[in-house]
Amino acid sequence: MRAAATGRRWGAAGAATIVLAGLLAGCGGAGSPATPPGGTGPTGALAPLHVVHPSGATAGSAAAVPYLANAAGQRVILRGVAASGFEDQAYSGAVGTTPHYPIDPAAYDGRCPANDSRAPDPPLCEVQAATSPARQSTAPGSQDDFAQMRAAGFDLVRLTINWSELEPTAGTYSTTFLDRIAQVVGWARQQGIRVILDMHQDGYSRFLTSPADASVPQQAPPPGCTPADGQDGAPAWAVFTDGKPSCGADGQSQLNLAGAEAFLNFWDNRTVPGPQGEAPGTGLQDHYIGALEALARRFAGNPAVLGYEVMNEPLPGSSAPLPLANLYDFSDQQLLPFTERAIEALTGVRDGKPTCPADDPSGTAAEAALHRTVVPQVPAEVDPCAYPPGPVLVHSQMILFEPTGYRNQADFSPQLSTGAALAAHPFSQYPDLVFAPHIYTHVFTLDTLLGGVAASGPQYPPSYTFGYATAEAEAASLGAALLVTEFGDPPSSDSTILAGMVAAQRQARVGTVFWTWKENCGSASGPCANGWGVYRPPVPSGGHLAQNGPLDTARLALLTSNPVYDGSGTPPAATQQAPALAPLPEPQARTQLDTFLIALGASSAPAKDRSLATVLSVLMASLLGPPSADPNGPPAGSPAS
Repeated sequence: MRAAATGRRWGAAGAATIVLAGLLAGCGGAGSPATPPGGTGPTGALAPLHVVHPSGATAGSAAAVPYLANAAGQRVILRGVAASGFEDQAYSGAVGTTPHYPIDPAAYDGRCPANDSRAPDPPLCEVQAATSPARQSTAPGSQDDFAQMRAAGFDLVRLTINWSELEPTAGTYSTTFLDRIAQVVGWARQQGIRVILDMHQDGYSRFLTSPADASVPQQAPPPGCTPADGQDGAPAWAVFTDGKPSCGADGQSQLNLAGAEAFLNFWDNRTVPGPQGEAPGTGLQDHYIGALEALARRFAGNPAVLGYEVMNEPLPGSSAPLPLANLYDFSDQQLLPFTERAIEALTGVRDGKPTCPADDPSGTAAEAALHRTVVPQVPAEVDPCAYPPGPVLVHSQMILFEPTGYRNQADFSPQLSTGAALAAHPFSQYPDLVFAPHIYTHVFTLDTLLGGVAASGPQYPPSYTFGYATAEAEAASLGAALLVTEFGDPPSSDSTILAGMVAAQRQARVGTVFWTWKENCGSASGPCANGWGVYRPPVPSGGHLAQNGPLDTARLALLTSNPVYDGSGTPPAATQQAPALAPLPEPQARTQLDTFLIALGASSAPAKDRSLATVLSVLMASLLGPPSADPNGPPAGSPAS
């Protein structure tokens, strides 16, 4: 949930609307890089990893949670950072333009494109890549990002890739951009750093004001909806807004009406006009899965690529301004089935289902013909057939998948397919799955976004370990290892929030990815008070903007205070123990949240799976009044969808 041009911060104004509508709407000197204990060091061989599924452990215990391991079965705990400077981000004048930084690898051979303060992040570079890794400078001004990462103690990088650059023309996957990704993966491999190829989006797309269906008459924005564009993700040809205005409810770009409609069309797998090209099908999801297949064709078997992250912070779609979208149903009926299709396409795993026909790879016709009577509905029953396998299959790399992005506000995943339901109908039989939630306790959680709560009042989340304990339970229920692919905070709260997060990670014994590596101020002048990077943001001087400011040594000291193990050499003893946290299943987590909301003013919490949405709607009404009317929605008084 990146806020455009200013990192991952949401404005304080209208905090209650952000949370409630958001939850219901549909974010040194030159020298040799240091080697952390147990690390490979520059050019060291990257040990192959796999997911261990413990046998004999008590169900529901920490010892039963799957985990990443090396060939010897030793638990691997990686320390990662997000390289967000790779994104096709929105910036001033970005609409209808090419990506801000070049994608031709030649533009980075021995040089680094000029940083631009309009872009949220500086370009990702390794100007001394032609020299031996140990001779690449780690100085703050060296522009050798991966040498700097290794020196800082990171052995994993999450590379944020946008669909808009991978498939700029419908049905054609860019070989130039794949070459650029390969260049960066090569830089990482030089330094003994693994890479997650993350299909990243924030707000669906930066092309919300120039959608593919621009000929549809645009609706007038409802009161309180101010102009706002998307941030990054889908190409313009994949944006269908059906005339919804590109504006943010209560002035918040994260609550963009056009973005919600675009997501709705994506989950419906809307047909893309024109030639199918290289895509495995004609729908939006088919084209997206084709982009994942293009990555697999290029990087399957590459030892530096840990795996493929299916989608960053997926959100439900809706055509209503402030919809009461049921997040449980979204997870079970749309998000998890889509994730399962991606896994089937990338790995060839069928899970006992027949393969869908080539002319209907998502099984739309078969699903429509199937009259389902099983309750509760679980992913294996949603899709009656398996997505056709791609031309190159992933056999030993990880498939990482996320819950809905609104987990960031609740610190647990609202979904029906947990526990006994998934025990009866496993999510996927692919063995190397990784559940990849984002945990922003007291940064984006309800308590903070509601303006904070008094020390003597109800507290939510109840602890920094809460989000990790719930994530353990969610990962185990889905048969996946746990790796938290985002956490972070404004540096002003490092002594409390970041310190609390790191302590919780130590108890969870889980690999994590810090957001973010380097960041700009997002303005043409003045210091950046709240940049979230490991390096402080550069300050423009004389029309020039350096790639980064100074290293934030205090922040880095916190981030590297936990023992980690990348799979090579002798592991630190502390990394080989089971997590010192008991997994917290969803019903217990929901009870904690409902209790908090009731204490803040909601009158009751119905004891059923939809209680989260129900309680939030009651609280929204008590704090904000009714939502704005949807000009194309159902008449007043009709049931919410």
